[in-house]
Amino acid sequence: MKRSSLRKPSQVRENAAESSWRDHPVVVASIAVAATLTLMGGVVFPLLTAHLSSEIAELRKVVDAKSEEIGGLKKQIEGLDLKLSEERAAVQKIENENTKISEKFRLATIENPFVLPSGYPKGLDTIRIGSTPTEVEAAFLDVPIDKKNEDYWSIDVTHPIFSSVTYYFGFNNREITHILFHNKIKGPVRDEDFLPLVKRYFGRPRISIDENHLWVTGGVHKERISVEDGGLFLILGKDVLPHWITRALARCERSDVAPEGDLKAFCEHFAKARKQPNKER
Repeated sequence: MKRSSLRKPSQVRENAAESSWRDHPVVVASIAVAATLTLMGGVVFPLLTAHLSSEIAELRKVVDAKSEEIGGLKKQIEGLDLKLSEERAAVQKIENENTKISEKFRLATIENPFVLPSGYPKGLDTIRIGSTPTEVEAAFLDVPIDKKNEDYWSIDVTHPIFSSVTYYFGFNNREITHILFHNKIKGPVRDEDFLPLVKRYFGRPRISIDENHLWVTGGVHKERISVEDGGLFLILGKDVLPHWITRALARCERSDVAPEGDLKAFCEHFAKARKQPNKER
């Protein structure tokens, strides 16, 4: 007896439902997307990753090569900068030497501006230590004299080196005790020239403290020359001390500050000289 090939109505409906579910557009699209993602994840992405990794590696090689090249160029630049600095230092050294030679030549061409052995400037040696106000007036008859201060008179002078002179008078006899010569601002002799010029004609100073120097001349009155603060030029009588020595003596007496350098040597010399009369007694 043959089985019937006819399906039951319920089976026909189930098959139709299953077929319609699989054929639904959303399901078909989802299946397509899943397949695509599977393909991309399993095949395409690994290929892209490998390709990008290869490109990145190549770029890193290029960057490393450029970095080495840049490092080499930096070293070259540093070497050139160093060489340039050395060349500039060498040029500056030559310029300094040329300046020194020029200065020596300029000083060598300056004629002796002093009357020897007293040290008075040539052309201004009529009035000297011990001269009186009357003698000053007689020496400068046609020249205005600034007499605003009775302790000193100032006079503008016509001289190749000095522009004016100030004469200081004693309190008792009104004789000149010291003279200050004012250098011309744009004259042939600069302020800094006085020290080497005085050294040239009067030798080493008797006393030096910082930028102040003192010489004792062989003049009749044993005049003293003082070059102060690197440029001021004074002549003093033998009984007059420049202010910077007076200040130095006061510093020697201080117990809170120990003298150093030139001041120390001066204080030691002064202490010995002060003890000398006691030994003679």
